[in-house]
Amino acid sequence: MLLQQQFTVSAPLADAWAFFQDVPAIAGCMPGVERIDEIGPGNFEGVVRLRVGPLSFRLSGRVVQQDVDLVAHRATLVVTAEDRALASAVSAKLRLRLAEDSGESTAVSLETDANVLGKLGQFGQGVIKLTADGILKQFAACTRQRLAQPESVAPAVPADGNKGVE
Repeated sequence: MLLQQQFTVSAPLADAWAFFQDVPAIAGCMPGVERIDEIGPGNFEGVVRLRVGPLSFRLSGRVVQQDVDLVAHRATLVVTAEDRALASAVSAKLRLRLAEDSGESTAVSLETDANVLGKLGQFGQGVIKLTADGILKQFAACTRQRLAQPESVAPAVPADGNKGVE
């Protein structure tokens, strides 16, 4: 199942990129996330609780940052999670692209290719896609709000760790 979301945030490209490289910050805008813990560089474990139709589920799994392109402002996150009680699993590859929209705003493009298996997958793609679209809209709204408040975003630091000459 392919999900796409495009939106604009009121933040310069560098600030938006810094936000999207902070997986716990991203998770803070994702509805249903109960926890996210870094277990190594670019590797995270977490739990999300969601509802699809009448079914409530709790997925535990991993998020791995892959293919981070600092110059092109592109990144890929790979998610694998399962709910053993419901014998269900989700795997997804999320591709992020940022582009300067103007000096003070950034265009965000998210493309998610997801597979849903088990009891959860039996609901049919229509119901799952509708739920996922709603989650992505809530995520976009939260992200816009967070990035509209510059103090909530860590300043961008160059890859060498220096903040520049003062």
